[in-house]
Amino acid sequence: MRSRALLEVRGLWKRYGSLWAVRGLNLEVRSGEVVGLLGPNGAGKTTTLRAICGLIAIERGEVRILGETITGIRRHALRYVGYLPEELDLYPWLTVEEQLWFIGRLRGAEELELQERVRELLAVFELEEYSKRLTMSLSRGYRQRLGLAVALVHDPPLLLLDEPVQAMDPVYQRKVAQLLRKLADAGKGVLVSTHMLSFAAKVCDHVVLLQEGKTVFSGSLQELYAAYNTDDLEEAFVRAVAASG
Repeated sequence: MRSRALLEVRGLWKRYGSLWAVRGLNLEVRSGEVVGLLGPNGAGKTTTLRAICGLIAIERGEVRILGETITGIRRHALRYVGYLPEELDLYPWLTVEEQLWFIGRLRGAEELELQERVRELLAVFELEEYSKRLTMSLSRGYRQRLGLAVALVHDPPLLLLDEPVQAMDPVYQRKVAQLLRKLADAGKGVLVSTHMLSFAAKVCDHVVLLQEGKTVFSGSLQELYAAYNTDDLEEAFVRAVAASG
């Protein structure tokens, strides 16, 4: 029996003026899997994530979250989705703990449940000693940890993560990879956009490779390696991008 489809994107088109940023994208994220959205700069990855969240309008196509179109659930989508943007959207004058409480309540978490959730996330991301500090005082790496905690605070079934480890050291990148695998094993679905190919190789079950808004490959890592006759993700990536040009 197949796992549940948490995210379905069908025929997604988005343009900015005369430039098509995404052209006919299809992808799916199911319960229990991590899908990597890969591609060079300008390939359309961030646009795709923003469109899925309903933050930007699209020209054509359909986005379904938990079986419902994004237009039908937009007011409630934040309860189902944990979104980490590449440019962190945090409130600088809130403390770390206040940030988690505020976003958790905003996204519908109950107070008693949230109390335990905040304690848990502060521990998971090693933020306990920073809990009373203003967000603006944190380093980029620690703000990125907080951003991930914020995405998880309401315990959503679907995570959309845009460059989640770019400011983190290699040790913490590994910890995040392990955490995402643990979340997937617990039944969540994860769509992660990243340039960190070593990170993607550790965490992803499937990959979607974009080039100038078009899908040039979609499948498992094993299928990607077989298609480009290599067992190295970086080499497969380079060959796929070159072939698509």
